[in-house]
Amino acid sequence: MASKISVSIGMTGKEFVEKNNLGGSVRVDRQPAGLNFYEYDWPLDNRGTIAFVHGEYGFEVDDVLSIMCPEDADSKEGGFEDISINFGFAGGGDVSHDVVRKEFLDFLEELKSLGWTRVIAYSDPRLTGVEAYNFYKNDTFYSFPLDYRPSMDEWMALEDAQWRLRADGVFIDIEFHRDSKKMDPEGLGSYLFVMKIQSAEQFAKGQFKPEDRDKWSDLWEEEIRTLKRQRYNKEDQIKNAGGTIDTDYEDPVVHPKDPVEVEQ
Repeated sequence: MASKISVSIGMTGKEFVEKNNLGGSVRVDRQPAGLNFYEYDWPLDNRGTIAFVHGEYGFEVDDVLSIMCPEDADSKEGGFEDISINFGFAGGGDVSHDVVRKEFLDFLEELKSLGWTRVIAYSDPRLTGVEAYNFYKNDTFYSFPLDYRPSMDEWMALEDAQWRLRADGVFIDIEFHRDSKKMDPEGLGSYLFVMKIQSAEQFAKGQFKPEDRDKWSDLWEEEIRTLKRQRYNKEDQIKNAGGTIDTDYEDPVVHPKDPVEVEQ
């Protein structure tokens, strides 16, 4: 049983196995659709650590239950473009809600200190702090602000919250699930955190319907203009209501024509 596994975007399945001395302990699910899924699991009572390698932005995730990395069987040399990690905090199992809250928010602070920054969907308004939190309460698909630490009451009320970050061409989404039967804030809860790490190309493809993803580069400018018009319409409503737009926010650069601009 490996206690720590290193992984990175672009790492091949062969490198993943050899670098981490996994031998036959890694499970490879070879799908007819042309994807090989490399999976490694830890027992509930003996969790592992993932070291995500990304230069100065690299970090470690503890209390890991599993990792899964799909590889394109027809172009293995391209390596992993998606990595999914299931993990917890405070040792996992039944844990204090407040301890999990604090440890997770401290983990986000660590990522920020390494240079990871927030990603806001192209169609969503550029808000920060309490204004971003209030927008999230009405639209739980909104990227949760990194500069807002929810109180205990707010933490217990979170539903479908997602934290989205980026650094040097790599994108991260983090969300959590918890046992709805263990929601007493004074008692213990059960949490599962999911981190999805993607390459810039996979992030870009995610802006499109499945049938258009192979053409994402050709469709990019038109699609982003459409989405940003939606953003600016929302921002106009917010400004008219007295809100503040974070005009310093910069969208990711994932296409040669970025940043795509439209008239506001």
